Amino acid sequence: MDNDYLSSHDPRESAPENDLSPKIESRNSFRFKKNPALPGWTWRRIMILLCCVGASIAGGIVFGVLITYLGEIPLVSDLKAYKPSLSTKIYDAQGDLITELFSEQRTLINLDDVPKQLQQAMLAIEDNNFYQHFGIQFSGILRSLLVNFLHRRYQQGGSTITQQLARNMFLTRRKTIERKIKEIILALQIERTYTKREILEMYFNQIYFGNGAYGIESASRSYFGKHVQNLLLPECALLAGLPRAPSAYNPYRHPEKALRRRDLVLTRMQRLGRLTPEEAEAAKLTPLKLSSVEISEAPYFVEYVRQQLEERFGSNAIYKAGLKVYTSLDLNLQRMAQDAFNEGLAEAEALIRPGLHTPEGREPEPLQGALVLLEPATGEIKALIGGRDFQKSKFNRAVQAQRQPGSAFKPFIYTTAFIHGFTQADIILDTPVVFKDGMGKVWKPENFSNKFRGATTLRTALTKSRNVVTVKLLDKLGVKSVIQTAGKLGIQSPLKPYLTLALGASEVNLLELVSAYGCFPNRGIRVEPLSILRTENASGEILEENTPLRQEVLDETSAAIMTNLLENVINRGTGYSARRLGFKYPAGGKTGTTNDFSDAWFLGFTSEYAAGVWIGLDSHRSMGRGITGGKVACPIWTKLMLRIYAERTPKKFIYPESVKTVRFCNISGLLPNPGCQSHVALGAFAIGTAPTQSCDVHRAAGPEGSLGYDLNLSPDLVTPIENTGTTPAADASDDAPVQPEATPIPPSLDDRPVMF
Repeated sequence: MDNDYLSSHDPRESAPENDLSPKIESRNSFRFKKNPALPGWTWRRIMILLCCVGASIAGGIVFGVLITYLGEIPLVSDLKAYKPSLSTKIYDAQGDLITELFSEQRTLINLDDVPKQLQQAMLAIEDNNFYQHFGIQFSGILRSLLVNFLHRRYQQGGSTITQQLARNMFLTRRKTIERKIKEIILALQIERTYTKREILEMYFNQIYFGNGAYGIESASRSYFGKHVQNLLLPECALLAGLPRAPSAYNPYRHPEKALRRRDLVLTRMQRLGRLTPEEAEAAKLTPLKLSSVEISEAPYFVEYVRQQLEERFGSNAIYKAGLKVYTSLDLNLQRMAQDAFNEGLAEAEALIRPGLHTPEGREPEPLQGALVLLEPATGEIKALIGGRDFQKSKFNRAVQAQRQPGSAFKPFIYTTAFIHGFTQADIILDTPVVFKDGMGKVWKPENFSNKFRGATTLRTALTKSRNVVTVKLLDKLGVKSVIQTAGKLGIQSPLKPYLTLALGASEVNLLELVSAYGCFPNRGIRVEPLSILRTENASGEILEENTPLRQEVLDETSAAIMTNLLENVINRGTGYSARRLGFKYPAGGKTGTTNDFSDAWFLGFTSEYAAGVWIGLDSHRSMGRGITGGKVACPIWTKLMLRIYAERTPKKFIYPESVKTVRFCNISGLLPNPGCQSHVALGAFAIGTAPTQSCDVHRAAGPEGSLGYDLNLSPDLVTPIENTGTTPAADASDDAPVQPEATPIPPSLDDRPVMF
């Protein structure tokens, strides 16, 4: 067909006079007007040329953009090497999960573990054509552009699952054109490198579901308290609806919005034929039931472990490497300890609160406490409580607080005495004594009751927590030797070399006290406290494995004698409240109370466990006169032991062949005769050290006879010392109800001072 023919048949030439073409041309003045001087084929060539030029320009722009951004985004090799941040899991000794440490709470799983209904729900609401597209969907992009244009703001993203994965793995969530271009490029790379199955698996493991949960397994545990394999249809639909806006649809904060979003997912699944109308309707009628297993138990213990991990592996390993940490904690024992602690602390506060003065306009200071339970044979910490509320105070009073132990320190003095050949039957006068330092300062130690009891056996002195006898004993032994003994047993805090050490004037922490007491039932073997048993990396390779560090720090003879003596403290002394509250099994322990009643302690043990309790105020204020370790700390210890041994009996203490038990008069320290009556004691002695002579005190002076003089008016000679140290702590628990060795002691004889 020639050009003349085309020209002669131009439609506009045959148009009627009233044709609207000129008007249209005037309205669309931007259109090219045909030059009648140019033939028709020339116009076509010009249009083709312009299209080619436009395409070249567009292609150049696209190519330039690709070149620009390709240098800024990860390479395919980076995608394969990508390792997400994994949480560190903390387990107890039985392998039960305690909690997780994370910057991004995440647990990786296989796609096979994700229920089919959850996969269908996610695809239905996020990317129904996932298996058909190649990483991007132009229809979705165009639709989102139109919606955003109509709303005059960023309203819809139009991203495929692959694009979302690219964004979550490598990009920010800032809504910019630049980010969108990078997202598309990355999506194409991911699709080229991975299979659809691999992409979907990565998506389920990487996407953020809100509430600190990254990945579907963490989300399932965070919202429903179960593993993803156990999710029901309504739960699957709710989780599938979260990634679009995790904060807005968070069921904890916005339950109604979350349910509406869940129902939308179910509707989509029904329209796509994934659910029948009946199934969808039944799921929509299911009420929202949330449950989280991520509530952290033993928070003070977990923080104690975290600090150790950070020292050994660094914070990056803790929060990103997915460590598995197996600890010594026993969750069952921890729960028992927490229950006993909460109950006992409430009782103590009810006792203390009326006597505490609170300035007007200020909140009352909360009573604080700490508890440690460990296994002396292994050193494993089985339970640890560092305060009443971790959310309000992260300060761990079990390991960080340095407080005066009062008379809870006395066993280390008596242990030193037995090492140096003293026996339970040895006597020291409970009489007034004055010490003077080089500066002329005078210190006169006193018993809490302000009474002096005369000749006192070491057994009675520790059982009734006699201060004066203990100070005199320390003076005889030498302060340095006692400090050395305490250090061997596990007291690592610096101790002041003054006689006030006898009354617990040097500060220590609860964990080291419990560890030291554990040496007695463990036959003189100290085992370093252990909290982390094994640490593995994300692949299961062992990074660290800790075994108990055992060391013989005390001969088993002295350990057995101290065990026997501390049994007597619970059976007849200041720890008798444990018996009064119903704990009947073999146990030993010691109370401790400072002179101003600012600290109350109880340290005790059975053949299996050693435990300690501290009660006090962070401000070091007095809790009130009469608030002793026997009244507020020992009951908590007892409540814990009653729970532990509710259905079983602990083993009896085993004494070595080097020790034998001998009956002796607890007044004279000699073998008893019929006149000793209720003063007969059964004590442990090293072979060859038991008394051999018979008591002549009771034979010579009957119950009404005079055995001495008024010791309260007759002090010992002034004893010079280098320094008395700081203000001494004095145990207030020697006034606690004390049980006699056998039958009740006649008051006329018990209260009478004795001299030998």
